[in-house]
Amino acid sequence: MNLLLMMLISTVTVNEVTLDTDIIENIDGQWVAPGYMEAEEVFIDPIDYGTPLLNPNNGNRNIIGFQPFFVDTPDGEKWRIVLAYEGEVVVLQEDVEPRRFQIERNSTYMLNSPNGRYVLLGLQEEEQTQEVIFPFEAPPPERRAVLLDVETGNQVTTTGFIGTRLIANDGYMVGINSDSLRFYDSSFNLLNSTFNCIRQMGSTPTAYASDGSLLVRQHKENPEETTSVLRAYDRFGNVLWDSYPPNTGWPTVSENGDYVFALGWGRLMCLDGNKGELLWDAPHENEGTGLLMISSRRGAAYAFETDVTPAEARENPMRERVLNVATVGQENDPAITRTVYQSDEIGFFSPKVITGSGCSLWRVYFGHKPNIDLSTYFLCIFSCDGHLLYARSVSEADRRYGNIWSNSVSTALRPYAIDSTGRRVIWWDRMEIHIVTLLEEGVSE
Repeated sequence: MNLLLMMLISTVTVNEVTLDTDIIENIDGQWVAPGYMEAEEVFIDPIDYGTPLLNPNNGNRNIIGFQPFFVDTPDGEKWRIVLAYEGEVVVLQEDVEPRRFQIERNSTYMLNSPNGRYVLLGLQEEEQTQEVIFPFEAPPPERRAVLLDVETGNQVTTTGFIGTRLIANDGYMVGINSDSLRFYDSSFNLLNSTFNCIRQMGSTPTAYASDGSLLVRQHKENPEETTSVLRAYDRFGNVLWDSYPPNTGWPTVSENGDYVFALGWGRLMCLDGNKGELLWDAPHENEGTGLLMISSRRGAAYAFETDVTPAEARENPMRERVLNVATVGQENDPAITRTVYQSDEIGFFSPKVITGSGCSLWRVYFGHKPNIDLSTYFLCIFSCDGHLLYARSVSEADRRYGNIWSNSVSTALRPYAIDSTGRRVIWWDRMEIHIVTLLEEGVSE
């Protein structure tokens, strides 16, 4: 191992703080940390901007595609919200008039690039009458999709686009099928197809760099193998490296593919994204790898929750648990912030968004499994040093809309957003869209 890697391994900074859970457990609606105030809350009713889609598989329930962002502009960081309606996509942006893009058919799913520029939509199949179909068999589905560039308005359409999908900042895409990985450019040109024997499920470890430069995924040469490796591909589908046990785990990838974080059995590893070599590792308490771990859209930051208590004693509601945030700064300085808590009322924390600096947004659920009400929760923002900045009670029990958002495979994009400072947040309670801005007291906007 060279000297640089040895230096990286020896300089992981760990910071530990304790969360006062009484704050969350006793909130009446909202809490803001001392020294801060809520400067503004903007409410947006999505029905004001378009006609919701209907979901025929769920009693014709109203559904909308929703994905928020904070994007860089010449005037600083601004919020952006992408909405998919009946026959159109609407882009709302702070200090800009709404932009509308007509789509040839209604959408069945919506995916977004991490920078908010590209929108990938699956289109409904054309209806065919029984007279057209009979006496012949129904034709196979088109699997029609359109890629929309909201900066230029350009739309590219293709058919036969199947599998689980990932999309990068430049519009390059990956389709994960049951037997292959397919790599596409922003015009749906197939760049490469490689073997894949692990079907993508909700729990299959897969990670994709925001810029599309690196895909890292669990890989086996055949389904009968009991162990798997982490295999890395470039944007064209070429295999770059394999990482073998024990340096394997649940992967996430930094914005530009420089780093791969792998969450393994009792340890967090950071691998070199170019070669797959171990840069450093750090222990954690969980006795397994099936943890929800998210990554930042920009920079290199990751968040996950662990349970300090051994599995056989976790019936104790006051067991010690930890919110973990790991970052690699611009000077390649790795740091881990551990926010420790104990609570007999909190069921679990679920990470939703993390910024490159380590500010993070979590959903907090109350109760004990399996009797946790997932329709009511708290949104909590933590600063980059692990301290609670903001908490807000949210209920989706009376939701009016569903969401056709479909970025569940991405570790970097969830239907929430916080800005780079962690002081602005966007969420949708399936009724109204909320945009909250916090300010330090005595500091003007």
